[in-house]
Amino acid sequence: MFDTTGHMQQCRSGEGQIPGERQHQRGSFLSLADTGEWNLQFCQRGGAFPQGGVVRRTGGCRCGVHVQSRYHTGMPRSASRSWRRFDPAAIDKPVAMAAAPASFPRRVLGLDPGSLRTGYGVIDCSVRGEKHVASGCIRATGDDFAGRLRQIHEAVLALVIEYRPDEVAIEKVFVHRNVDSALKLGQARGAVICAAVARGASMHEYAPRAIKLAVVGTGAADKAQVSHMVQAMLTIGQPTTADVSDALAVALCHGQAQRAALRLIAGLRQ
Repeated sequence: MFDTTGHMQQCRSGEGQIPGERQHQRGSFLSLADTGEWNLQFCQRGGAFPQGGVVRRTGGCRCGVHVQSRYHTGMPRSASRSWRRFDPAAIDKPVAMAAAPASFPRRVLGLDPGSLRTGYGVIDCSVRGEKHVASGCIRATGDDFAGRLRQIHEAVLALVIEYRPDEVAIEKVFVHRNVDSALKLGQARGAVICAAVARGASMHEYAPRAIKLAVVGTGAADKAQVSHMVQAMLTIGQPTTADVSDALAVALCHGQAQRAALRLIAGLRQ
């Protein structure tokens, strides 16, 4: 007669079974245990997915970069793939648009700051082009560096009061090999900016390569080419110094950039 208790003990101890079959039963038991644990967690959450449809895994993502979003279902994602980070809900969000530039005509003050010489150029910008108003060079004298900064600040402030520019354009600072020269240029630049915006004019900065590209057509142009194009575009004589031509080039670059922005906005509205 077959002994049920003995058979159960034999199966429990693993006697009389093939090793491969024993490993298969052990793997099935572990998978069933994992499934039961998941079902238990699912039931504890009320038998339904949380709000938003997010399934939060307790073990984490094996890919090392686990992206949590309301569309994430536990599948490993790659952070380097832009399409995997796409969220359809972001389409309905309003996109912040840049403020439209002011209408023409306007007066622009271009500045090329320096601790000894600061070039300036004033032009009137319209839809058809630019017109030269005034230009020159501010020379700071004396051995006292703080005194020279004061002279630069007062001279630029006098220019702002006299010509009343709507906008101020200045060249962006670039890295010098000499640290002392870079610090002095930065301090002179700060004095110029403070005086230029004292009457409420807006400040705009342009990189040196962008200025050369707008005036000459290439970002690798030298100062002689910049001076020649400034004379041709404004129909003036040769500027007295390179600082004056650089200041006028900054103002021309700003005028062209703003005019192109207005044309782009007008085209988008049509």
